[in-house]
Amino acid sequence: MGNAKLNVWMQWVLLVGVIASLMCSYGAYSRAGNIPTYPTADDIAAKVIIPTLNGNLSVDNSKIDAIYDDLLGDDTWEEEAEVLATNEWEDRDYREIYKALDNLFRDIDEKEDIDKVVIKDDTEFNAMDEDDKDGNVIQYVKVYYEDINGDDKKVYLTIDTEIEDNEVENIEITKTK
Repeated sequence: MGNAKLNVWMQWVLLVGVIASLMCSYGAYSRAGNIPTYPTADDIAAKVIIPTLNGNLSVDNSKIDAIYDDLLGDDTWEEEAEVLATNEWEDRDYREIYKALDNLFRDIDEKEDIDKVVIKDDTEFNAMDEDDKDGNVIQYVKVYYEDINGDDKKVYLTIDTEIEDNEVENIEITKTK
């Protein structure tokens, strides 16, 4: 047991000795003037060179502006009109589409038989006037529904929505040819 106490005591003595020698060597090193110095913010700023422009800078940003408008710009009238038209026929659980299916095919019981409506990507726009908020939005859709016999059906319809003064005036739904 005596050796264990001596070892702990010796460890402390050695630790103090190492720390003391490190402090002495740092003191000798710093007196020799070898302490590293770091530049201040003013020293760095003095070395930065900023090029000057003569004012004859002509940059064509039209392509950048076009990309910005496409990605982040405001909605165009066509996009707004498409949303307005879609909201109108989606309103009240496809009531307009149900009426058209009933008139065209006479094989649907109720609007709840419509399972889903998928808008195809080839929406067309006619006579679009952004100032007056007028135009026609022609959408091509696939309608999935259950007929009166319980069979699943898929039909293609064309929805022509007439918009005047930013309000839907008329919806005409026909069978796509």
